[in-house]
Amino acid sequence: MTDQRKLVTIMALDVAGYSRASEKDDSAMAAAVGRLRSVIADAIAPHGGRVFNTAGDGFMIEFSSAISAVAAAQALLAAIAEQDLPAVRIGLHLGDVILSANDDLLGHGVNVAARLMALAQPGTAVLSAPVQMQLSEAARSTLRPLGRVQLDKMGTRIEAFAIAPKNVRFTRVRWKRARRWVFAAAGLVLAAVVALACWLAFAPRAITIPRLAVFRSLHHIYAQLIDDAKGVTLASASTTETAWKGRTGGNIAAAKEIGKLIADRAKEKGIKRVVFDRGGYIYHGRVKSLAEAAREAGLEF
Repeated sequence: MTDQRKLVTIMALDVAGYSRASEKDDSAMAAAVGRLRSVIADAIAPHGGRVFNTAGDGFMIEFSSAISAVAAAQALLAAIAEQDLPAVRIGLHLGDVILSANDDLLGHGVNVAARLMALAQPGTAVLSAPVQMQLSEAARSTLRPLGRVQLDKMGTRIEAFAIAPKNVRFTRVRWKRARRWVFAAAGLVLAAVVALACWLAFAPRAITIPRLAVFRSLHHIYAQLIDDAKGVTLASASTTETAWKGRTGGNIAAAKEIGKLIADRAKEKGIKRVVFDRGGYIYHGRVKSLAEAAREAGLEF
């Protein structure tokens, strides 16, 4: 039987220092988690979040887009600080998950989100590169790069970023670069921010053009049309859709079909011109095939 899969952004969340605080006063912590549950519901609802699993002080939440997940994380961290609730740690990851019969989500994508949460400091969020790639340039510039990190009990090293004040130190993240490389990277980021500010000042209309973002995994490929000005997904197409059940989505032919499908859905919404965002992938193979198919179907970029 073929697993039912989908591409989602997973938020893993827990209360920092919960076990030690419960040891001192478990009644008070139980009441605090109850209040926190209400705050979480209020923060994620406007962004389409769904709690699919809870365990004690831990919550697992799914979002249909990375943009929505990041916005919800920022809103949640702010609300918790304002209401003087126990600080939380958040991990965010975009990836394939398996949908179980009881609507729970399983798989590697969920595990990565949980491992990223373990790297976060109280009152912060750590997100993976696939999440960061879906954000606008302006939103990316507000994140703190943590470099490539080793996830606990996994062989994978991934690029990570943080939503956190500058004075917060991530003690569990190992920095692999020498100091001169850190300063060099800071200079490049500063140059990128200045260039972005100039671009926004002299080409304000460009920000209204939807962005065609691509994400691929081993077995699937996905395309999303994103309005960065409003922070919403306008249309999407992927090989995880019901029509693809029983077919492979990890080849060139599938990429071409998804390219044509996203172009057709764009035209249905009156969209002809887009900005192609290959998301850091090399313009080759499935990514190139999807782009060329979208062009042939009428999209301009």
